[in-house]
Amino acid sequence: MYQLKDGPLRFNALKNRVQDGVVYYNDEDHFLSSKVLTEHLNVLMEFELVTKRLGSNGQSDHYTYQLTEKGESAIPLLLDLFYWGENNF
Repeated sequence: MYQLKDGPLRFNALKNRVQDGVVYYNDEDHFLSSKVLTEHLNVLMEFELVTKRLGSNGQSDHYTYQLTEKGESAIPLLLDLFYWGENNF
């Protein structure tokens, strides 16, 4: 959700941001799989925190993921939790 705070992203852009923001990886065992990201996005959509929308980039149609209003309201909580973790671990 944090990676979507600045606006909608296409799947691969979101995957790269999540992967780069979460783990330091040296081999493919540590890569975020598309399947795992899809499963997490589906759960976030079920909870109405993220939405998937069809858009057009002028050449072809594509889907983007973006936070809903409910999802945007959770960002301050996520940031507080992040800072709490930084200070306590």
